[in-house]
Amino acid sequence: MAYDCYQRAEVSIEEMGEMLELVEAARLWALIEHEEAWALDLFGDYPQDHPGGVQVIQGSGKPTCE
Repeated sequence: MAYDCYQRAEVSIEEMGEMLELVEAARLWALIEHEEAWALDLFGDYPQDHPGGVQVIQGSGKPTCE
């Protein structure tokens, strides 16, 4: 979105860079918070995320047609 705003000349190259830095900082903060929550066992009995970074959705394994 930051690059799109830059292409439409809504923001300067410096503002786009600051936007991207802010997004990266927010992403890192969220990852740290997530790891700390697991370390504090705030998620209880839920399985931890897949180490490959994909979300694993567990179900009964039986497809239904409705």
